[in-house]
Amino acid sequence: MRLKRKIFILMNSSPEVSCISEENYEMVWEEKELVVNEKSVFQVIRGIKDPEHDYTLEQLKVVGLERIKIVELNSEENSSKIIEIEIVPTIPHCSMVGLIGLSIIYKLGMVVSSRYVVRVVIKKGTHMLEEDMTKQLEDLERTESAFLNPAITDVISMLI
Repeated sequence: MRLKRKIFILMNSSPEVSCISEENYEMVWEEKELVVNEKSVFQVIRGIKDPEHDYTLEQLKVVGLERIKIVELNSEENSSKIIEIEIVPTIPHCSMVGLIGLSIIYKLGMVVSSRYVVRVVIKKGTHMLEEDMTKQLEDLERTESAFLNPAITDVISMLI
């Protein structure tokens, strides 16, 4: 006799929704490239939709201006810049946190210069698998592979 396994995806059926900020941040372009700062990055990602709800990541407080950092790493060989975005899932067992992170990486990848590396991390203490999920989102091969999957990019396209 074969046992059937049931998989339950736990969803936050009543998320806390906040008002979106009325303030729009200026997006400055120089030589066809976005001038990257915390406000311009926030402006790009704030309107991404949550995969489970008809709210934006800003409305659900998944992303916030205060959790975006631009870090410059200077070495003798090169100067690289990292855009680090700390996200807060709506519930500690959110099954969509990986897709949310991929959506942020994908959208910023379409807008910012290739001189920037986008890093999405799960805020410590906010998700049961925060370390594993952050590790997955930092794995360039995995994220690039995900972006080659039409099923994933179709879903991301609906969110961004």
